[in-house]
Amino acid sequence: RHSTLEMLEEATLWFPLWHPSGYFKLFWDGMSIVVTLLDAFTMPVSLAWDTYAGMSDAGSYYLLVVFWTTFFFWLLDMPVTLNTAVYKNGEIRKKRYIVLCTYLRTWFLFDVSLISLDVMTIFTLSHDSGFSAIRSFRILRGLRLLRLLKMSKFNMLLQEVAASTGRQWLILVMAIANTSGLILVVAHLLTCFWYWIGRSTEEQGRRS
Repeated sequence: RHSTLEMLEEATLWFPLWHPSGYFKLFWDGMSIVVTLLDAFTMPVSLAWDTYAGMSDAGSYYLLVVFWTTFFFWLLDMPVTLNTAVYKNGEIRKKRYIVLCTYLRTWFLFDVSLISLDVMTIFTLSHDSGFSAIRSFRILRGLRLLRLLKMSKFNMLLQEVAASTGRQWLILVMAIANTSGLILVVAHLLTCFWYWIGRSTEEQGRRS
């Protein structure tokens, strides 16, 4: 086992791991937060107003651009994660097998599952435009909101960075920002949910 791990380390020496608090990784994590919030605010609106990604109008085209942008971003996020060193109890670990084992134990299955949902979303309506496909498409779009769970990953990472640099005030600042963002997202989800209930009730001929 150790010889295999040593061979893995030697084979990847030409491409060093990114530092988890380096400029590139901080930029990437910032983009991850933006993309996650983009999904959090776009998906509920498209579900509540029953709009779909496409080329029919400006709104549909916007959803199409957002979908493909987020899809390719999260697809690239997996190799970026595998090539970034990790913090363990405030200490940085730069061994690839440690990075790999950490990823496999934490976010690997979650990331693969959501990427699979995106692939299923792509093929659902492209092969079948019937009512069952529309219904399945709505379910798949709703499940993409599970990416909001990734926000906890960013919070843990920032805590590790704060612990390693001694900047404990970062934890307080990010806790306040995280709570504020969570309140906004929940309020947005509830607003879209109640609008969807009212619209569905009206379409059925009942008073909302």
